[in-house]
Amino acid sequence: MANGSMLTLFDPDQPGLTIKVPVKVMAVVTETLRQELAKECQENLGRIDYETEQTTNRLRRRQKARARLDDGETERKLQEEIDNCNTQRSQWRERLKEIAQLAPGALLLQGTVEAWVRVQAGMSWDQLDSGRIIIKDGVIVEAQMGSFREQEPCDE
Repeated sequence: MANGSMLTLFDPDQPGLTIKVPVKVMAVVTETLRQELAKECQENLGRIDYETEQTTNRLRRRQKARARLDDGETERKLQEEIDNCNTQRSQWRERLKEIAQLAPGALLLQGTVEAWVRVQAGMSWDQLDSGRIIIKDGVIVEAQMGSFREQEPCDE
């Protein structure tokens, strides 16, 4: 690896340290984003419906064979899987309702990424977590790392 491309956390020629901080990734609500989110919800609902159907069929087969053996533990586990699928289905349906109510132009948190930031004496620690990237229909429209305020060094 070339010396210029190496990342060092300590450089004696520069004051401070390089640290990793979280950066929020936000999306501007557009009709395209709504459609993508709704499609994701529908796909998850379809997957959950399929899993529920498969588990229900396994439970029915198990119940028919119950007379032969088993203490009911397998049936209990299968019923828990079905209940879990039903809970997930309710959550995805609620998410669909929320998507329909998103105001155009609003910012929606999509996740976080990490960025390297050089910190040194006099910087405001509170500003380290104010970085954000804003995306609109898959295109970055803004990328900023908090506005660090330089402060007078403490004499303690």
